[in-house]
Amino acid sequence: MKHWILWLSCLGLFAQTTLGLELLVTGDMAGEIRPCGCSVEGQRGGIERLSAYLKTKADKSRLWVDMGNYSVEPSAQGLLKNGLYHRLFTQNHLFAMLPGPKEFSTGKRGIAKWRIPYLLTNHRGVLAYTERVKHRKGWQFFGYLSPDYLNTGSHHGGLLEGVPGFLKRVKKLHTKEWKAVVLFRGSKSERDQIEASGLFDTLLLANLSKDEKTQQLSETTAKGTYFSPPLQGQGVLQLNLDNLKGETAWLGPKSPLDPQWNKPFSDYDKSVEKLFFSLVSKENTKGDKRVYKGAAYCVNCHVEQGKIWSKTRHAHAFSSLEKAGRQFDPDCIACHTQGFNKGGFLSKEITGGLENVGCENCHGLVPENHGKDRGFKQKRRHVTAKTCMTCHRGNHSPKFNFDTYFPKIKH
Repeated sequence: MKHWILWLSCLGLFAQTTLGLELLVTGDMAGEIRPCGCSVEGQRGGIERLSAYLKTKADKSRLWVDMGNYSVEPSAQGLLKNGLYHRLFTQNHLFAMLPGPKEFSTGKRGIAKWRIPYLLTNHRGVLAYTERVKHRKGWQFFGYLSPDYLNTGSHHGGLLEGVPGFLKRVKKLHTKEWKAVVLFRGSKSERDQIEASGLFDTLLLANLSKDEKTQQLSETTAKGTYFSPPLQGQGVLQLNLDNLKGETAWLGPKSPLDPQWNKPFSDYDKSVEKLFFSLVSKENTKGDKRVYKGAAYCVNCHVEQGKIWSKTRHAHAFSSLEKAGRQFDPDCIACHTQGFNKGGFLSKEITGGLENVGCENCHGLVPENHGKDRGFKQKRRHVTAKTCMTCHRGNHSPKFNFDTYFPKIKH
């Protein structure tokens, strides 16, 4: 009988350490709940596509983990977005999330706001809904967030330990018979120290790239290749833990949408519309304090330039929002109008003539004495790639190239 018990125990351990397990990894969604719709090539990602994808992968041999930085600043619209993400994490059974700096934007309160299965090994004290280690099928999962990311602004670096404290905790928690993964967001130096410890079979790296064009989805060192998920939820890293090989499943225009999200997004749009009109009403009570003149003012004198501008997509930027049903979304309005909520556009009815992308978007505000005395000699702001990339950035305009785009609007 004892031999049978011993044999069964060994069999159980063998099953724990040999059964296949695949990780589905996302991260750095940064509030991109759905593609903006500005460009055909930018139609990647979004909650609806990710949810549909995860449902096709829903079985016990796969785990969904996230590298954090999903959340948005705690504005009224930001909280609505975070609520949608929380629904996504809950309905699709997120296994673990390494909280990022965005989740810590309001300190411990940011972590406690939503009930999310956080994984963070190097935190000091107690954090709500946070575990230091998680286990599944012969694998242990740890999380490391560099204290350096919480040493600026309103963040609190004292909440986290550095690499020495992290490794000390891992050694206490580590079960030697089990393999180990660390979800990592930190510097190359910190990564090298953790890699050199020999405690981990692989590392999952947060994507620290500044934009999609330059993003790095893998890094190879002397000890192995480590993978990162794409930015803004535009794809999912599929990592096979048997052979530690990873590949990206991109969520493009042909990826299915989960119909379960029709109502939540409809409710979101209605709430955003209410926020918009509340903002407009509040600003309108302050009286007419517009500082933007509008394109019509400029083309009275700059006639030839105005004719060229009127034939560009800039001159019809707001109508593209209306066609997409986004004309009440502040996130979109800012790049399709002149000076939204900054002394410019409030609504077509109140500030008519400030919809669309006009002269002042690119050349700066019209000086008060422009057209009078020496005002003619004032130089307008020179348009550079940096000027354009205020809006032509990321998945809003992923193929933006100043040398090819600028000739289309030059006047």
